Formats: sequence, C-alpha cells, structure tokens
Amino acid sequence: AVAGNIISWLLDGTRVLGSWLGRVFWGHGIATAALTAFLLQVPARPMHAHVALHNPASRRVLQKCGFQVVGTGRFTGLDSGPCDELILKLEV
Repeated sequence: AVAGNIISWLLDGTRVLGSWLGRVFWGHGIATAALTAFLLQVPARPMHAHVALHNPASRRVLQKCGFQVVGTGRFTGLDSGPCDELILKLEV
C-alpha cells in the first residue's frame, strides 16, 4: 500500500519540501523514517518546509530530521480558508 508521498521542488529559487501521509499510517514513525531516507537521497540544501500551525505532528517530524523554525506565515489554500503556518529550514 502507498502510505504517502514526499516531494521537493524549486520555488522562486528556494528548495521547498512537501509531504502527505495517510491517516491510517499516523503515529507509527513512518513519516520520520521516510523523510530521513528522502533527505539522504536529495542532498540539496538549504531546504524549506511550511507546516500548518495546527499540525504539531508534522512539525515534530521535520524537527526530528533537523529542520528549525525560522519564521511564520499565512497560507490561503485553493479549497480552504486562511491558515497560520510555521516556516522551517534545513541548512545542512
């Protein structure tokens, strides 16, 4: 079964990370293991990630993998209202 996905791309010259994990797979360490393996395969740094303020589990996964909070923002999705977010960065 596919548990989720991880992707990285350049956005205005900045390397960005995005991920999604199906709810049935939450809480089993899969996201941390997958992100750790991904970061070994994609050495481009610095890398940024944005995470909704109301999503502490995703923030913990990023921080376990070395990302640090560097700022805040506000995101308005295509099918959702505004959402406060944290901006995280992985240097090395």
